[in-house]
This record gives sequence, structure tokens and C-alpha cells, in this order.
Amino acid sequence: MLGVLKVNSSSVPCCIAICSIDGKPLTGSKRMVLVYNTEIVNSGMELSPNREKMLKVGTEPILMRTGKLDALFSTENGKDMSLYALGFDGVRREKIPLEVEAGNIIIKLDTSMLKDGPTPFFELVKE
Repeated sequence: MLGVLKVNSSSVPCCIAICSIDGKPLTGSKRMVLVYNTEIVNSGMELSPNREKMLKVGTEPILMRTGKLDALFSTENGKDMSLYALGFDGVRREKIPLEVEAGNIIIKLDTSMLKDGPTPFFELVKE
């Protein structure tokens, strides 16, 4: 449990964060960014067997490991919130269905199923 965010599971190693972008505490924020960061590498990048040394930098396109996230977020605005996948430029790509239970938002992401490919960035916004 990370304060108001409870991560139930992730199918891959990751870093998960949520931050308010309207300056309000997370429980009352109307606009937040959720980050579900998995492994990102360049095409053709080579690492040592223990993954501690980069042997070859590689080139574009950048590859991102997909994953499934199951999390619960506690907020005052639960029933009015929407979740959007964001591009690396911050533009909304697609709306992702949310479930609300007792004011809590149930977030279920599968980045392999996103229409425009995987992304680590998601906008949680009151509409």
C-alpha cells in the first residue's frame, strides 16, 4: 500500500507512481498522472549476462515490456473519474474502463492491449 494507492499485482517488474498535477492532495485531486514503468530498451541493445554493463547501445525504435497492473486507488472523486492512456507527448490516446467500488477506483491495465501500443503514462481525471 502506497498511501492511497494499493498495488494488488503486476505481471512484470515495474515502478509505479501516481502524482497530482493540479496541486491538490491525491485524495481530492481532479487530475493526476499514473506511471506504470516497465523495462524500456533500444532495439539491438546488448547487456552483459548480469545486466550490469551495456555492451551495445542499440538504436530506435525503443522497445517497452508490456505488463498487467491491478491496483486500487482511494479518492473522493471515484465515480466521476476517467482513465486515459497517454502518448509520450502527453496527448490522450484512448479511454480505459474503470470500476468503482465504495468510492475506490479499481484500475486494471494491460499495456499489450492498448490500441496505439504500450505506454507508461496514464491520466486519471475528474470529468
